[in-house]
Amino acid sequence: MSFILLYIDPGTGSLFYQAFLSACLTGIIFFKSIKQYLFNLLGIGKKETTNGDENKNDEIISKE
Repeated sequence: MSFILLYIDPGTGSLFYQAFLSACLTGIIFFKSIKQYLFNLLGIGKKETTNGDENKNDEIISKE
């Protein structure tokens, strides 16, 4: 049985490591933004409170 031993110098190894890490992080951010877009499109997720509760508090403070 013959083994082929390959040598990767530290510069090339760090280049592969940096490329792998950046690809993983880019993929995470990309799919997170697609997920957020789909949730907003379907109306799933956080709802903005626009029922006027904040305005009532402002009126009470301004009357005092």
